[in-house]
Formats: sequence, C-alpha cells, structure tokens
Amino acid sequence: MKKIVTIFMFTVILLLNWTQVKSQTPSQPKSIILFIGDGMGVSQITAAVMMGVGDNFLRFTNGGLSVTRSSRSWLTDSAASATALASGKRTYIKAIGVDDDRVPLKNIVEIARGYGMSTGLVATSSITHATPASFAAHVEWRGDEMEIARQLSESNVNVIIGGGRKYFLPKKENGARKDNRNLLNEMAGRGFKVAYNMDDLFNLNFEKVENLIALLDHNAINKKEHPEQNLSDMTDVAIKILSKNKNGFFLMVEGSQIDWESHDNEYEKMLFQMKDFNDALGIGLDYLDSNNDILILVTADHETGGLSLHQGTDKTSNFNPKWASRGHTGEFVPILSAGAGSELFGGILNIAEIGEILIELLAHR
Repeated sequence: MKKIVTIFMFTVILLLNWTQVKSQTPSQPKSIILFIGDGMGVSQITAAVMMGVGDNFLRFTNGGLSVTRSSRSWLTDSAASATALASGKRTYIKAIGVDDDRVPLKNIVEIARGYGMSTGLVATSSITHATPASFAAHVEWRGDEMEIARQLSESNVNVIIGGGRKYFLPKKENGARKDNRNLLNEMAGRGFKVAYNMDDLFNLNFEKVENLIALLDHNAINKKEHPEQNLSDMTDVAIKILSKNKNGFFLMVEGSQIDWESHDNEYEKMLFQMKDFNDALGIGLDYLDSNNDILILVTADHETGGLSLHQGTDKTSNFNPKWASRGHTGEFVPILSAGAGSELFGGILNIAEIGEILIELLAHR
C-alpha cells in the first residue's frame, strides 16, 4: 500500500511539473519583426523617452540586455553585430555574413525563405550598408558595396527599402557600378516593382505587389532634405506587402542614423533620428495589437558615443548630455520585446544568442 501511495504521489508531482512547464512554454510567433537601432544604448532610449519622442519604447512588455562583443574584441561594429543577429554566430569586425574563417554563414532571411516565409529589409542607410547587408549577403569586408548590391539583387528578399541607389546603377546612368549592369532593371525583369520615391510607395497597389525594391536616395536616406522619407511609412509599406503570406514573414528594420549622429556627438540630431525610429516601432506595435501571432523585437548592434545624462544646468533644461567618445563602446545594449515568444528575450544575452533564438523560433513555428 505504501508503495502504491508513493507511486501515486510521484505521478501527481510529475503531472504538476509537466503542467507548470507547459504553462511556461513561450508561444511561437508566425512572423517576426526585428528592429535595430544602430548605436542605440540605454541612454539614447532614456533621452528619447524623457524628451517626449520615445513613447513607443514604453509599450514593450519584456526587457533584457545584450553583450555586443565581436569574436575577437569586446568592441564591435555594425557588420559583426548584424552578422551575429542574422546567423547566431559571432564573427570579426567588418565581416558581412561570414565566420572567422571567412566561410559564409546561413542567415535568418535565407532560413525564413526555406520555410516559405516572405522577407524584407528596411533601413535609413544605403541598403548595402553593414546592417542590412548582413541579412542577405556574404562578403569578407563591409566596404565591398558593389558586390553586396549584386548579392542583394539576387537574394530573393521580397521587400527592400532604403537608400543606396548608386550601387545598383552603372556609371553611365549616374551610378557607381563599373560592370555596366543596371541591377534595378534586372530585378524588374524578375518581377520586382521598382520605386524611387515615397510617392511611388504610397501609390502602390499592395494587393498586387509581391516583390518590391524601393531605393529612395542616391546615397543614404536624407530626412532633412526629404522629410516625407519616414521610417514609419517605409515599415508600414513593408508590412502590408509581407503580411499577405499565409506562411508568415521576417522583417528587419534599422534606424541607421542614430549611430551616425552619436558618432558626431550631436545630441539634438540623435533625438531627431530616435523619433523617426520610435515612430516606426509604433507601426510594428500597432500591427501586433491586431495580430497576436507576431514577435516584435528591438535591440541595437552596439552603443555609440558613450552618452550619459546629467542634471540640467538650469530649470528649463532636462538633461546636460555628455559624450565620452566618438566611437563605439562596449556597453551592454537594451533588448525589448513584445508578442509571441517575447518571454525568451529577458536577462542578459550575448548578441549571437539573440540570433540563435530567432532562428530556433522559425524552426518551431
């Protein structure tokens, strides 16, 4: 009798433990939007929130920190960090989609395509810049933007929105390519809709567009000359096209120029870029409100500038911002998440672990 009671109690304990584990199992997202604030540390987010241009950061339900180091140094750059996020593997500074031995790494965009998902890349830099490039190309040096453009044009990424038109056009057409190829014409021949400005995007028939490349500037996006070039609108267009796929989608959106203004220690200009990024977050979070099978993840590739926020010098000043550097720092950067699977991104993770978890989530959809 004693043995029977013991077995019964053991069985109950097992069932209780199984129920507890089951209840704690994170939900699986059908789709993922990864937002990357290039150079965005905790202080950049704090400043944006306190100055009234970061309200959407407060809508996230889970948080953590990322250790951004590259494979060979505590410091990193956008190429090594984005490669880690895209592949789940750390690599050397300036590497795009290759490991320490310069062997190509399979990235999350390629993996998502293998599952029949749609994919997209949106950035306010040239689309050939380090972060977006790491999600679709494989080169040993981030400066090889002509080759990155070629690989992007042949990558089958469904939606590409950003700057950098010159890398896709031959010199005779006011581009920078020496091989005389017009990659935009080649993509149009394969069924891509080609857009050159925001009006082109707003006039799209989203129901009929499956593949889009929108290169809105010759170089990087210049929001001061073209205030209509909002990252939020670019994100909205990408979601409208990609979300039609019943198999789900993966979208990477980068606020590229937070980093550039932090390099220059330009506090007000940095806030201008943070507002643009914050508004794009709002588009993703609004989509989540009506689609609970999506994961929204926000992080940075590294912190830039060593920004710290001190007491203001007078009653009208909220902060006295101080910069410690014009380069990248080794500071941990924030991870914010909401939606399906967001429970997995708490605590302190190394940046490659974020990529590993994202890829694992795709495998268990």
